[in-house]
Amino acid sequence: MNEEAKKVLRVFLLALVATIVLKLLGLAIKIIWAVVIPLFVIYFLYKVLIKKEDIFR
Repeated sequence: MNEEAKKVLRVFLLALVATIVLKLLGLAIKIIWAVVIPLFVIYFLYKVLIKKEDIFR
């Protein structure tokens, strides 16, 4: 009975750790998307503005 309880507890802890890791990964991905996409948008707008300035000159 004690061995069974230890196995169950170990599996439960592994599941808990896996869940926490996955949630942290999800949060990290959301943060990366929230930072990287606006940077790309700003970069492309900057490029377009520079190209427009070159065209106007």
